[in-house]
Amino acid sequence: MNKDIKSLWPSLTEIGLPTEIAPIQILQEQAAAIGEGTYNIIEGQVITEKTYYNNMIPTTGLESILSPNEILPLSNRTDIFPESNDYIRHSLFLRTPIISGYKYRVLSIIHKVTDLYPAKIQSEINGVKVVDKTSSSSEDLKILLQETLHSKEVMSVLSSLLAQSGYRKAA
Repeated sequence: MNKDIKSLWPSLTEIGLPTEIAPIQILQEQAAAIGEGTYNIIEGQVITEKTYYNNMIPTTGLESILSPNEILPLSNRTDIFPESNDYIRHSLFLRTPIISGYKYRVLSIIHKVTDLYPAKIQSEINGVKVVDKTSSSSEDLKILLQETLHSKEVMSVLSSLLAQSGYRKAA
C-alpha cells in the first residue's frame, strides 16, 4: 500500500460491533454440536449461498439429486430479481462418513445480505413442513432452531442416519 495514501475506511470503533449473533454462527455451532453429540457418527455441515427470496425454497433433502438451478431456476434473472433484493441462504446439512457423498438438508435460514434479521427458517422433511417461521433476533432464532431440531421429523432423520452407520442400541 502506498504510504502517501491512507485508508479511507472507517475504523472498527467507528463501525461499531454488532450486538446480534449472525444466523451462520448459530448454525455452525449446531453443526459442530451434532458431531460432538454423536461421536462424529453424524456430522453437520453449513453451506451458504446467494439466493433470491422465494417462499417455495425446497428443503426436502433432494439437493443430493437436484442442482441449484433446478431448485431456483430464476435465481440468476436480475431483470426479475434486482440486486437490491439479494438474500443469503445458510443450509444445515447432515451427513455420515460411512455414506460417502450423501448429505441431507435439514433446514435453511434466509435473510437479506445487508441485514441479519429478520431471518426466515424453513424445513420440510418427507413432505412435512416442520417449520416456516420468521425470527426477529438471534434469541428468537435459537428458540425456533431448538424446536425444529427436536421435532419428530428431524429425530427420524437422525435415527435413520445412525442406523445406516451401523449404530444401534445394544440388545
